Amino acid sequence: MLKLVVVMKLFTNYLLRITSYGIEIAHVMISESYQPISELDKKIIRYFCKIISIELQKDSFYKDNKGVKYSYFLADLLDNHLSSPHTIEMRLNTLGIKLHKNMQLVIVRPNTHSTAHSLDILVKQLHLLLPQSMYVVYKNSVVLLLNQESLFYPDNAIYKRIKCFLHANAFTMGVSNPFSDISKLQIHYKQAIKAAEIGNNRLGIKSGAIYFKDISFLYLLEISNKTEENLHFCHPDISFLIEYDELHHTELSHTLMVFLFNGQNTAKTCNLLNIHKNTLLYRINKIKKILNTSLENGDDLFSYQLSFKILNYNSLQ
Repeated sequence: MLKLVVVMKLFTNYLLRITSYGIEIAHVMISESYQPISELDKKIIRYFCKIISIELQKDSFYKDNKGVKYSYFLADLLDNHLSSPHTIEMRLNTLGIKLHKNMQLVIVRPNTHSTAHSLDILVKQLHLLLPQSMYVVYKNSVVLLLNQESLFYPDNAIYKRIKCFLHANAFTMGVSNPFSDISKLQIHYKQAIKAAEIGNNRLGIKSGAIYFKDISFLYLLEISNKTEENLHFCHPDISFLIEYDELHHTELSHTLMVFLFNGQNTAKTCNLLNIHKNTLLYRINKIKKILNTSLENGDDLFSYQLSFKILNYNSLQ
């Protein structure tokens, strides 16, 4: 609720602070000049402060982030209101924040078809799971700055707890690349947003964590947004192999894709394709013969994988 407290009374000044939802938002001060400050002046300034407080309470930002001083710092960075390294450093020192070398930004928002959860409840649950994080409710999503020594990757113990929470509640989480410069927060916010969007809309991921590093190539293709022109970057060997499959009713192109995407690991490829090792080796040797390649040239292997990624992306259009 509103609370106005006189925090300082000087000989020629009258200072008030404005609080909204328990948060100190601003200070208002009047100074004597040609006449002393009267009781009527004080009454007018108090009414003025109340009006400001009431208007601020209409902004959902102050309600959603009540009582959390770090939220305003993150919001200023996201809105690009803090650009000076010196100013950022001063704010960090004032808040007593010590940043680790590797940070990550994550964004969490419920899917439209999931059970309704208020942002307030979502924030509390996430903060319990990620106690060392700083958060802000921003544009109807929860944005968290992970400021911890270990990175938020699948082999991390914290990740396993978060994974269960996300799947249980049908939430998607976009995760940015690691970074060390807090002034670049806005860039990594966009990475987290794009990871969640592409994972959800294009890959059909309805819950769980989606990393920008895993969808960055899809984002690159999305930027170009010209499906037909993308095909010009496909290696002719892959196009030839696809035509061979269609003509002979084989699955060599799919076999090669799975083989390459799994680092040419025969055991993993056999498991994913559900075929015997001898069958895989037979197919690979046949592919080498048809394409007249050893599958050892780094440039060719890169072009092959690039081609498959482009074709997979176009199939999602």
